[in-house]
Formats: sequence, structure tokens, C-alpha cells
Amino acid sequence: MNHGILELAGAISKKSGASTTAFSHLDILFCDNSGKILQVKSMHFIPWSVGHSRFSSQMGYYSLKLEIAPEGTARIEVRAHDGE
Repeated sequence: MNHGILELAGAISKKSGASTTAFSHLDILFCDNSGKILQVKSMHFIPWSVGHSRFSSQMGYYSLKLEIAPEGTARIEVRAHDGE
């Protein structure tokens, strides 16, 4: 809870061996009891480029207010990947 509003928040780090996170983003999947995807919200973490040098941030952070989840939502998944 953040000021009385349900919030999904977390942190990411660069996968070992990955060159950059600059083109990465997160997909938040709202799923029902059977695992069917009801809705997908895409978002970026901050900072976008994580761990590219020893002086840069080693973690990226994200948060999404969950004021209205799709009806029937039983599970929320967070997936990170590169590309559009």
C-alpha cells in the first residue's frame, strides 16, 4: 500500500552477460485463475540503462498503481524483455 493505494513495485538488475538494458521494458500481465491473460500493461524501469559501468546504477526500479485491476484478476506477473 502506498498512501492507501495498492501498488506493485520492484527492482531489476542486469542479467549477467547482457550488454545493455537500454532497450528493455517490463510487461505486467493480469491473469485469471486459469492463467488466461486478461490485460497487459507495458512500462519502463528507471533508470533505463542499468549496470553498464561500475559507476552507473546497478538496479532499476518500477512501480504501478493498481487502482483498477481487470475484473477476474487472480495473479499478476512481471516479465522483462528487450525490444518494442
